[in-house]
Amino acid sequence: MNKSNEILNVKWGITDVVVTFFLIILIYLSLVIISFKIFSPTHIDFSHFEKNSELYSILLTYLKKRWYIVILCLMINQLLYTFVPILWIKLRKFGSLRTLGLRSDRWLIYFFTGFILALCLKLILLLPIIITGNNILPKVPKFIASNQINYYINFSRAIIVSIIGPIGESIFFIGFAFPAFAKKMGIKTGAIVTTIIFTLCHGIIFSHNQFSIINTIWILFNGLLVIYLYWKRHSLLLPIGYFVSFNIFVLISVILNIRGVFH
Repeated sequence: MNKSNEILNVKWGITDVVVTFFLIILIYLSLVIISFKIFSPTHIDFSHFEKNSELYSILLTYLKKRWYIVILCLMINQLLYTFVPILWIKLRKFGSLRTLGLRSDRWLIYFFTGFILALCLKLILLLPIIITGNNILPKVPKFIASNQINYYINFSRAIIVSIIGPIGESIFFIGFAFPAFAKKMGIKTGAIVTTIIFTLCHGIIFSHNQFSIINTIWILFNGLLVIYLYWKRHSLLLPIGYFVSFNIFVLISVILNIRGVFH
């Protein structure tokens, strides 16, 4: 059986994807609610937060010195995207890690290919800044630029978002969700539906500013790109290598932007 047929002949379906997704959301929200109940004040005033403040910043503000609880919740949330689909496949006897695309053959080549691709695309995105000297990067959020959080928290979050996050998202959305949608709807429609869901889960599409619209289009492009690569090679190491590398490059850009390098 070739790699394309392996993707289309997975034993799980859309129902399995929906159930595992809501299971992840349920576990994460339960952790957030428990954290608020135990560690935060009884009354939470959301009025002083910016319109598009993320749940992470709100949590961190109210949990104050217990920032490690927030980091732990964030880490668990990202790990759930990795382990819930894997455990679901194991318990339902749908296959192995190889069925998800976690193949051991040529893993270094695939990961390095993803790294090179991410590097090239990031350089292309920075070309307008390099050529014109105008900083088109978004302003650093007040929450990150202020002293509300320290370097340890930033570092912890950066590791989670840059490394753990891409692994979990690649496993769930590309290795688990995409084959289910592709089997039911066809490759093209399945890729589009998976990419839209992936973008919606990032929440950026709900923000109403120019950069968020551009970023939403960029995430849609990224989703279709990595799904195409996965379809061709049936290896999650390529998408994981791409996402991890690109997120690290974005992190470096944010650090340089904070230090005024692009101004």
